[in-house]
Amino acid sequence: MTTELEDQEQEVSEIYARYQFLLAQQYNHAIEWQELADYILPRKNSILVNRVPGYKRTQRLFDSTAPADSDKLAASIHSTLTPSFTKWFHLEVEDEELNKNYEVRLWLELATKKINAALNKSNFNSEAHEAFIDLVVFGTACLYEDERSDRGWFGGLHFTCVPISKYVVSEDAEGRVDTIYRSFPMSLHAIKTKWPDSIPDELLEDTKKDQLYEIIHAVRPTQSRSFQNYMWDSQYVLSKFRRVLSKRGYYNFPYMVPRWTKYPDESYGRGPSHTALPDIRTLNKLTEMELRNLAKLVDPPIGVVSGDIIGPARMVPGGLTTTRSKEGIFKIDVGGNYQVANLQADKLKESIHQMYYADQLQMANGPQMTATEVNARFELMQRIMGPVLGRLESELTKPLLNRTFSIMYRAGLFNPIPQALQTGRPVNLKIQYEGSLARAQRSSDVTALTQFEQLATPFFNIDPGVKDVVDFDEAIRHLAAILDVPSKVIRDTKQVKIMRDAEQKQMEQQQQMQQMEQTANAGKAVSPMLRSANERVKPGSLLEKLQNKAA
Repeated sequence: MTTELEDQEQEVSEIYARYQFLLAQQYNHAIEWQELADYILPRKNSILVNRVPGYKRTQRLFDSTAPADSDKLAASIHSTLTPSFTKWFHLEVEDEELNKNYEVRLWLELATKKINAALNKSNFNSEAHEAFIDLVVFGTACLYEDERSDRGWFGGLHFTCVPISKYVVSEDAEGRVDTIYRSFPMSLHAIKTKWPDSIPDELLEDTKKDQLYEIIHAVRPTQSRSFQNYMWDSQYVLSKFRRVLSKRGYYNFPYMVPRWTKYPDESYGRGPSHTALPDIRTLNKLTEMELRNLAKLVDPPIGVVSGDIIGPARMVPGGLTTTRSKEGIFKIDVGGNYQVANLQADKLKESIHQMYYADQLQMANGPQMTATEVNARFELMQRIMGPVLGRLESELTKPLLNRTFSIMYRAGLFNPIPQALQTGRPVNLKIQYEGSLARAQRSSDVTALTQFEQLATPFFNIDPGVKDVVDFDEAIRHLAAILDVPSKVIRDTKQVKIMRDAEQKQMEQQQQMQQMEQTANAGKAVSPMLRSANERVKPGSLLEKLQNKAA
C-alpha cells in the first residue's frame, strides 16, 4: 500500500522524465529558432542562450527588412482574423432549422456579445498579437487561457502568450496537440500567495521574497482517478523541491498551439521565416560588408612611406602630422562596386517582401479604394493565405471560443437556454467568422444576388409570373445573414405568417365591403326604373332584394 507522498514522488518523476524526453526532441528546432530570433525577433532571442535583462540583443542584426515585414504580417493577420475594433465572430448551431428560430437566434446573438465583451475586457488582444508574431517568426505559437477568480466568482479571462523556449508539446493520433509541459519562473512571494498550503517546509522561513524558482505546468489527458470527470488534468510542480503545488482538471484544453504549417512527422510548425531565412542571412551579411566598406570610404585607411613620417600620424580633426615630403602620406583606395551590391540587396529585399506577403498587404490597405477593390484584394489574400487561415481556425480561434463559451456558461453568465434548444439531444455550436477576410469571402453571395436581380428584372417585366420561381423571403433572410443584420430587425417566420394572414383577412373583408357597396349602388339604379314601370316584383326574387336595399 503506497502512501500519498510516494504517489506524489512517482507522479513528479513521470512528469520530469517525459518533460526531459520532449525537451530533447525539441532541441533541433530550438537551434533554428535561436537563429530566427537573432535575425528577425531579437527581443526574444533567449532560446538557447541565457541573456540577463537589459542585455543588448541586436549585435547580429544589420538590416531591418525582415523584422518590419514579419511584424506587419502578424498585425495584418490579427486585424483580419481577430480584430479588436469590431466583432469578428458570431455563434450559430449546426441545425439550420434551429438557426431560423427567433428565440434561438436572439439567445446566440446575446451570447456572442457577452463573449466578445469578455475578450475585449481581458488582455486577449495584446497577448494574441504576441502569439501571431511567434507564429510568423517561429511557425508555432502558444496561447494559454484561464479565468480569474474573485472570491469564488468569475473575475474575467486572462491570457498568456508562452515564449517558444518555455514549453514542449506532444500530439495525439490525429495530429492535435493534447499534452504540454510549460516552464516559467515565479518569485517566492508569488508562490506563497498563490499556493499558501503547498509550500515546502524549507521555504516557509525563507525571507528572500524576490528569489525566483522554476515552476512546471503539466497538462495531459486525464490519468488521475480524481479527475475522471475532466478531459485533462493539470499539475503545477515546484522544480527544485519536486513538490506538486496544485492539481486540477480541465473540461477544455487550456492551451492553443497554432502552427503555420507542419510536416507529418513533426510536432512543431514552420512558417514563412523558415523559407526566408537564407535570404535574410545573406542580406544581413551583405549589409554588414557594405557598411564596413562604407566606413572605409568615409574614413579611408592611410598609407605612409617608411621613414617619411616624423612622429606618429595624427588622424584626429585638426591634427598636425610632420612629413619629409608631400608624398610621405596618402589615402589607400579600397575599391568595391557599390552598384552591384545595391542591386543584389534590392533583389534580396524584394524576395523577403514576397515571402511575407508585403506587396499584397500594402495593396489591401491602400488609400482611397472602392469597396469592390477592397473585396477583390481581400479575395487575393484569401487565395494566398487560405490554407494557413484554415489551420488557424481549427487550432486557434475555434478552441479559443469553445473554451471561452464553456468557462462563461459554467459561470452562469448567459441567459436561460431557449426551450427550442432543450431537446435532450446534444446541440453543437458552430462559429461563423466576421473578420475582413471572412466578410470578403461571403460578399461573393451578395454580388451574386445583386447581379441576379439586375439580370432577372427584364424577365419580371415581360412575364410577372416568373417571380414565382424566386423565394424572395429566403433571399432576404440569406442576405441579412451575410451582412450580419441583428436578429431584432428580422421578424420570425411565424410572425411574418401571422401578419400576412391578418393582411389577407383584412383584404378579403375590404373586397366584401366593396362588393356589397357595388350591389347597393346597382339596386339604387334599378329601383326607380321598376317604380316608373309599375312592375310588380316577384316576392323573394333578386329584384325585390335590390329594391329593398335601395330603399
